[in-house]
Amino acid sequence: MQPICPLLALGADHRTVVDSPDRGHRCHAEAVASVVERSYQQRVCLSEGFARCDRYLEHSARLGDPRNRYSQGLTATRLVIPGEPAWAVAAANRRHMRRSQLAGIAAALAIVGAGALTMVTGALPAGLALLGSPAPPSETPLPTVPSPSPSPSTAPTATPVTPTPTPTVAPTATPSVAPTAAPTPAATPRRTYVVVQGDTLGAIAARFGTTPNAIAAANGIADPNVINPGQVLVIP
Repeated sequence: MQPICPLLALGADHRTVVDSPDRGHRCHAEAVASVVERSYQQRVCLSEGFARCDRYLEHSARLGDPRNRYSQGLTATRLVIPGEPAWAVAAANRRHMRRSQLAGIAAALAIVGAGALTMVTGALPAGLALLGSPAPPSETPLPTVPSPSPSPSTAPTATPVTPTPTPTVAPTATPSVAPTAAPTPAATPRRTYVVVQGDTLGAIAARFGTTPNAIAAANGIADPNVINPGQVLVIP
């Protein structure tokens, strides 16, 4: 007997299955049956390999091995119906292929016809324009009106103007100013001081607001530390 996965069945009927790949087969491993590809049916579902299918193993882990359901009396027996023979499947495939080819040819003819209609529709206005275009009316020349001759104009005679002589103003001599002699500055009176006992050049300079070196230079003193009582000093 051919091995068939107990979770494979036709549509919502859990008890009926075809012994060959069928597009009506559904996998009932989940609550909602799912579509199974024919190649997967042939390779797994309709062979000993169904026992290694992930869906089958997951279902068995949750609800137990589904093969035990169909070994508990007649009420659980599955109905296995033979599938279509190979020649019928091949004939159906050929019919399906022929219909597809005819549909493709019809679509191609429709595209070609639409393109030809577009070309004819586009060329028709141009042909009608070439056949039925009226010649443009010729223009009638208008009579030429002679333009009036310009009358000679008399140019005005210029009246000579006698220029009026401009009086010449003689230049006025500018009086020269005699230079004023600069005043001679008055001579500054020279200050002098008579040295008394105990005087020093530093004390004398401080009294007159000058420096010891300036007093020494003005009086030819070689040593600022040596001055004599009664000596007359010029204060710069």
